[in-house]
Formats: sequence, structure tokens, C-alpha cells
Amino acid sequence: MDSGQPVQGDILQVIPRRASSGGPPSEGGGTGSRRIVLHPARRRKLTRIVIGAVGACGLILIAAGIAHVLRPSQDAAAFAATATAPPPAVAPTPASPPAATAAPPPVPDTPQTGTLHLLHPAAPGKVWLDGQKITVAAATVACGDHQLKIGKAKAHAVTIPCGGDLKVSR
Repeated sequence: MDSGQPVQGDILQVIPRRASSGGPPSEGGGTGSRRIVLHPARRRKLTRIVIGAVGACGLILIAAGIAHVLRPSQDAAAFAATATAPPPAVAPTPASPPAATAAPPPVPDTPQTGTLHLLHPAAPGKVWLDGQKITVAAATVACGDHQLKIGKAKAHAVTIPCGGDLKVSR
């Protein structure tokens, strides 16, 4: 090869491309691209199909937007779920001698709920309290013992203080 003499493997052979079998050769010089000409009736049918498909997609997007706007926010749902019920109505008791009736037990003034605060990295939607997904950063829940699960970790016992806050990060 150093001598400059051609060797059998040094020859480049150019093979011309065959003409397409579907019609006259293309003007692009053998690029293989062709313009497809549709019959007018078929073209109208395909146009209707494309317009119908695009219209159906538009209707789906509009319906999804309406559903998103009409859906109550997660904060409102959590607030409605944790709102306290009105006190029960007291049924009237028949009049009886004052000595025979006992005084009703005093109503405790202590709160029956506490607040669970989710701090980073515990995120709303990744925390479960007694099997219920917590979707807000601060949830008012019944005080006492609960099972808390964060992410994929195992559930563990926590105690929510009555009238107090429990801050959870992991």
C-alpha cells in the first residue's frame, strides 16, 4: 500500500438506485420521497375524520377543565371533615321533685382534638394516620393514640396531645 499501486480492496463501486415501482421516477434525484395524491372523495372523508377526532379531544379537555374547577379544594374537604359537630339537643325532662334528681355531671372544658403538623420531608399525600391519607400540612384530629405511617416506612404509634400540636418530619 505504500507503493501507491491500487489494491483489489481500494476500489469504490457506486451502484445506481433503482427507480420506485409505484410510478414515474421522483424529481428529487432518488431521495425516495413521493407526493401522495388522494382521490377527492377519500380526501373529504379523511378530513371529516381528522376534524371529528380533534373536536372530540377538545371536548375531553373542556370536560376535564370543568371538573377541575368544580371539584372542591383539598383544604376545604379537610376542613369539612374536621369541623366539629353541633352539640346534641337536650331533650326536655319531666318536672320532678328537685331532691330526687341528681345534678348532671360537669362537662369537661378540655379539648378533644389536637393538631398534626407535617414538616419537611414528610409531605401531604405521603402520610397516613390510622389508614387515612393526610392531604394537608396541618390536620385537626382526635387526640389520643394513633398509628402514623410516613411514605413506605412501617406504621408506628404516636400520641396526639389534647389541645396541643404534634410536629412530624419523619
